[in-house]
Amino acid sequence: MHVTLGQAAKQLSIRKATLSRYIKQGKISAAKQEDGSYRIDASELDRVREILRPPLEQKMEQSVTPLEVRILQREIDLLRETLAQKDKIIADVMGERDKWSEMARSLQEEKQKLLTAGSVGAKRRMWAWLSRKS
Repeated sequence: MHVTLGQAAKQLSIRKATLSRYIKQGKISAAKQEDGSYRIDASELDRVREILRPPLEQKMEQSVTPLEVRILQREIDLLRETLAQKDKIIADVMGERDKWSEMARSLQEEKQKLLTAGSVGAKRRMWAWLSRKS
């Protein structure tokens, strides 16, 4: 069974221009028709799928060496150590923030008490002054 260039491109989820370029480069075999269009055998599409999406086994062949594993593990350890240091700094900063917040609240309460006591004293002085006048 043969499919057109457009049908093949749709099945492979690639553009027709890309598929046409692969044909011209010889990566894919196709039969050219009298009208200039191409017909591609369905079995050729399976081969192209393997080229476009290599199986997991082929990807695993590119595994890392033991040295690379040790280097990557060391990098992970260093990143975890840095993260732990950052967490400690954040906790310290949050503790300091809480202390400053408590101190500000305490000063605000003290200020309010002084203002309240000062206004009561001012009212008494005013009444005393008015009482003397009469």
